Amino acid sequence: MKHLFIAATLSCAAIFPAFAADHAATPKELTVVKKAFSEMETLKDPDSVKIKDVRISGDNVCGKVNAKNSYGAYVGYTIFFGMYFSKNKEGNPVALIMHIDSGDEDNIAQQMCATKGL
Repeated sequence: MKHLFIAATLSCAAIFPAFAADHAATPKELTVVKKAFSEMETLKDPDSVKIKDVRISGDNVCGKVNAKNSYGAYVGYTIFFGMYFSKNKEGNPVALIMHIDSGDEDNIAQQMCATKGL
């Protein structure tokens, strides 16, 4: 009976990923998140993006990002918050970066990640 319960729980987590517990991003998920950064027009050098400590919970994604500034130097890791969807209307995974903390007092991304338990 115990094995049946575990199997049912794992099946539900696979079928309903939005209700699955938070987890470290898989390599495939990391690729999708990094692609979202490469498409951002606000970054000076989107191709230089490095991400780490990326966690996904339902459709929320949090982590740390580092990228080069206009002088060509990395600025240091800062927290980001966004949305991660396992399937868009074409059936492909997609991520949307909503906020990168700028180091000022607002720390919106940090607050959002803490609120979501990430």
